[in-house]
Amino acid sequence: MIHHASLPGAIGVLLVVATLAASPARAAEPSETVLARRGDVAITRADWDAEVLRIPAKDRADFAANLRRSYSLLERMLTTRELALEAKRKKLDTDPTTRTRIRQEEDRILAAALVASAEEAAARDFEARQQVFERRARELYEIDKRSYATPETVMITTLYFAAGKDGFEGAGKRADAALAKIKGGADISDLAATVSDDATTRDVRGRKGPLAQSDLEPALARAAFALKTKGDVSGAVQASDGVWIIRLDDRRPPIARSFDDVKGTIMAQLKQQQLDAARTAAAGAVGGGKEIEFNGPAIEALRAPPAAAGVPSGKPAGS
Repeated sequence: MIHHASLPGAIGVLLVVATLAASPARAAEPSETVLARRGDVAITRADWDAEVLRIPAKDRADFAANLRRSYSLLERMLTTRELALEAKRKKLDTDPTTRTRIRQEEDRILAAALVASAEEAAARDFEARQQVFERRARELYEIDKRSYATPETVMITTLYFAAGKDGFEGAGKRADAALAKIKGGADISDLAATVSDDATTRDVRGRKGPLAQSDLEPALARAAFALKTKGDVSGAVQASDGVWIIRLDDRRPPIARSFDDVKGTIMAQLKQQQLDAARTAAAGAVGGGKEIEFNGPAIEALRAPPAAAGVPSGKPAGS
């Protein structure tokens, strides 16, 4: 048994990270291992595993690697359980509204479990039919190889005038003045380092890229990719947040990629489609094909705020 009352966030709390004594008749199942205890209240490995499922899957590994977070979460879980037990002792779980909320939470958990079960079955089916989906992936690649190529990109220098300063009219006037200087021989890079409202690119003198069309706001993408020759400068381009001037510094053509290069991406897309279909099928399978019946008048009544406790409907409190 290891005491960690000195850990930050755990003052006054005894956290047990070694397996606590189990029944002498048999060894404890891993799920029964107690991770934290205070008095008669304990958090087991099964409790922990269920709680961790609330963390996004992509973040679970990082979370598990941070021991401080683990201790903090265990403390919160223990306190929550203690509060729940105290609420039951005071019979708060018999309150009709609370009972309804508990039932609704149970509904959400069970619904999520059913959908997760359907997705897991679809994932197993996908793995079992891997060769079938690989053939489909190759077909998709052969049908439209260009869509799997690395897109055309540009290197650009930008000069930005924020509409937040003096409105779009003011930003346009400042852009026109800058364009006049550029036509007179000024370097757009010098202006980007001195008068541009884009502080993030001042140190690199307005330089950006490589950028695909999808990396830019549509108006800027159209202007940037319309420039044909290195050194060409656009006119003033109004975007959502201000006015821009763009110089083309370099253009890189799209690069074809082999099937092996993109196979993983296509397979991931096909698998996601299988999971989405399974989720949709699970939702569509319930209800017995019956139409939903809505109680229109009762739903309309929801638009009126509920009467305060002890105050008749339509009579203001304190009147």
